[in-house]
Amino acid sequence: MSTRIMESSHSSKKQKLEQQELMRTSSTTSPPLMLLKDDAENHEKKKVVTQQHSQKQHTNPEVLKVRHSIQACCKSNDLDTALLRYKEAQSCGIWIEPQTYYCLLALCDGLDTRGLHIGTPRPSATNDQQQKKSSATITPEERKNHAFEIKQTMDNLKINFSETAFTSLVRVLCKAKQSAMAEEILTQAESAANIKLKLRMYSAVIQAFSEDRQMSKILSLWKRMLKRNIVPTEREYAHILKCAVHVGNAEVVDRVLADLAEDVLVPSNETTRTIIDWFTSPFSSSTAAKSSTLEEDSGSITNVAEILGETTAPSMGPVTSNNGWSFSDGCRIDTTSGMLLDGCLANYFLKPVELSTTDRLEMMRMNETIVRNDGLPSDPSAYAGGGKGKKRKSTDKNMRIKIWDSFKAWLDRQVVGRPFEVVLDGANIGYYKQNYANAPKYVDYNQIDWVVRHFRREKKRILLVLHERHFSPKLMPDWAIPITKRWESNDGLVIVS
Repeated sequence: MSTRIMESSHSSKKQKLEQQELMRTSSTTSPPLMLLKDDAENHEKKKVVTQQHSQKQHTNPEVLKVRHSIQACCKSNDLDTALLRYKEAQSCGIWIEPQTYYCLLALCDGLDTRGLHIGTPRPSATNDQQQKKSSATITPEERKNHAFEIKQTMDNLKINFSETAFTSLVRVLCKAKQSAMAEEILTQAESAANIKLKLRMYSAVIQAFSEDRQMSKILSLWKRMLKRNIVPTEREYAHILKCAVHVGNAEVVDRVLADLAEDVLVPSNETTRTIIDWFTSPFSSSTAAKSSTLEEDSGSITNVAEILGETTAPSMGPVTSNNGWSFSDGCRIDTTSGMLLDGCLANYFLKPVELSTTDRLEMMRMNETIVRNDGLPSDPSAYAGGGKGKKRKSTDKNMRIKIWDSFKAWLDRQVVGRPFEVVLDGANIGYYKQNYANAPKYVDYNQIDWVVRHFRREKKRILLVLHERHFSPKLMPDWAIPITKRWESNDGLVIVS
């Protein structure tokens, strides 16, 4: 690149000398044609830049003032003031930008409200959060009326609704106990062009249907989500489970528990309490539980599998019993054998859940797609995420595919002899608890080595997967070199980098 720059600089200097020579030899009344052309091109470029700059500067200051005042209201969650500024702008005939309408709808929804919290407890509110103004004096019905007045204005002006705007309307209606209208808006969003639907819109309606105990509506909505590859999270599963407990539908409970166990590693306290509610309810008795068909609340007599399709997640077992259920809290588990040490299931063993054939094939298909297409079609972003910067693209696709095919063939050969019993994700182990200020850029080789030695003592054949950069002398500290040399000389350990 430096050579190319030097050549370009030399060429430019040569052209400049030629132009000066032409100017000396040409008539003063007839400038060289080449110079006239250059001047004209430069003039046009300056003209375009000036026009673009002037367009940015010509935004009406009053429009900017309205925009900034509404945005300030969003920061403080001040719907009253935002509506006042909005009406003032309307009365003065000031044009209001589409984004400002979206902000107003979000304020009608309420920017300080929180629903069911899922996961680990959140830290206490920051000073900014504590300073937000409460809009509790505005009732949900009033919020709905304000939102639909804004919607009517947007419709009259033919302003397109964004996903954010649709979501705000749906949430406002759900809080106003207008679940039927919320579903209508959701249906409009589903048929709207250029709208990428998100889980949050469905989540609000699921919660509303759960509170109304409309199980058939929930299942219908769940089906629509799955059709669009939108998968529920623990929050949605918890709401569905609550409704199933209220209406006493054992089949829905069984399906939710299966999918929940597949998608969520550790359920939250709220979800755990709902699960206990089911097993302490009279519906958990085989004689009291509803059959596999949905009854009064269904709208049609059919079973859950026919509505949602079969799940690949294994069933968690029967959710009804003639003899009732016993509960034990704080049970200890032998992490080596998986045996429960106390409680009502003392001396029983936890059963490992195998990866289903369908999931295994899907995982293999996805791996093939990533290697052969340099990524997934569903992830078009140029960035890797997690602050890792831009994705690195392979310079030689054919070579990458050749290496991949060779690696798969090598794996197939390992099954013939003694297959691997343990696969270690070296980076995950090595970066464990390494996310702190001024942490080293390299993995903790001692942590990886501790795990390797643990399974070596158990006489396991180990496959360690670790990127080749972690073996680079430039990155690896000197004290780690003997550790990696020991790994390479270990008969029971194979390193893939």
